[in-house]
Amino acid sequence: MQERTSLLVITKAAQPLVSFSLILIKRNMTMKIKIICALIFSFSFIATQALEEQKNQMTIQAIKEIGFQRGFQRDIQSGIRSSILARPEKKTVATGTTMKAFQEYQSWSADAMGGVFLPSQINLLFYSFGVYPRYNVFAPKDYFSVSAGVPANIGFSFSAGPFGTFIQFMGDVPLTIDLNIGSRATPFNESLFGAYVGGGINYNFMYYQINGNNTNLHSLGPVIHGGFRWTINGRETGFRISYLDGIGELEESERRNSILSISVIYGVK
Repeated sequence: MQERTSLLVITKAAQPLVSFSLILIKRNMTMKIKIICALIFSFSFIATQALEEQKNQMTIQAIKEIGFQRGFQRDIQSGIRSSILARPEKKTVATGTTMKAFQEYQSWSADAMGGVFLPSQINLLFYSFGVYPRYNVFAPKDYFSVSAGVPANIGFSFSAGPFGTFIQFMGDVPLTIDLNIGSRATPFNESLFGAYVGGGINYNFMYYQINGNNTNLHSLGPVIHGGFRWTINGRETGFRISYLDGIGELEESERRNSILSISVIYGVK
């Protein structure tokens, strides 16, 4: 754009020089001055014609580029519309039935998890791994769903040394209803970022043994959880945070036990 503007300015400046040279040639002047004026006229005329030709070529090139960009944008928009329209049609053909609006994107999803649990009653960390299957019960859009799921975890560790043996075991089984938006809200969604939040009821069992002394901790109560999901280089990952507010039974006395967990998730289905 700057080069085109500069050419236009030079062309406009050269045109008065051509006119001025013609006026000087027509007047009653010496031959030497007339020759100089003729040379100025010739140079100015040639320069003006060359600049005009270059300006025309640049204008044609700019028009071609604009046309190419618009055509490319139309192709992209057509491709996006085709892919969006094709997905529901494929699903309809696969099921062979007429679906209601909220059933359009009903489907199963599953995430693998790995993280850590922190109980409030004991100063220990319980490392865990698990799976989070869920079914999208209400899914009118590919980027929005309400699902029912079971983000279950299990963990085990063993260590032995000069001071004795140490054994840990944990099981965590919640039942939750979740609101999902964006990435992995349904398997049909292609967003790069998403989030979810939900709650339900949760049972947790923790056991640890130190030199033969056993301790059991049962927790049952309401749980809330949520997290974020994102897609990087085609890999669907994210994290989950949950908080269980339950009743714990520890050392033969009933105490209220709260458990915070933090997990990394990876989409497997």
